[in-house]
Amino acid sequence: CLTMTRWDSFLNLCKSTGCQLVFGINAKNGRSPGNATDWDTDNARAFIRYTAKKGSNAVWGFELGNELKYNPQTFADSYHKLGRMLEEEYPEPDTRPRVIGPDQEHWSDNFFAQFLPLVRNVLDVVTWHRYPLGEGYGNPNLTSNIMTAG
Repeated sequence: CLTMTRWDSFLNLCKSTGCQLVFGINAKNGRSPGNATDWDTDNARAFIRYTAKKGSNAVWGFELGNELKYNPQTFADSYHKLGRMLEEEYPEPDTRPRVIGPDQEHWSDNFFAQFLPLVRNVLDVVTWHRYPLGEGYGNPNLTSNIMTAG
């Protein structure tokens, strides 16, 4: 669990070194497995508000997602909520962190063809995961794949 004391340490490190972070927000909060009900934004809102009040420009962007399997419309609604939160807490566009995602497990033409038009006014950066060496958990060939990749 990330404490605010630890988060403050990250923000101070960024301030002293000039680095910026991309912070991943869990879009599963409040949703039960396999259920695409509304995302519970309370935790994310409190975190974003806390970070904004610090006056730090350490967060380059907030990435919402992490291999979720929701329909494009439900997922897009969550991105619009995140975008509104950032607009409220960072009223100046020049200092506002970017909205990043959806951080899908693999590229799916069908999903992205439906999703991207729904978020074109809120999503700044598109992300997805790619595992060219195979997934890490339970993959008995992972070490061999890494050592022989070329």
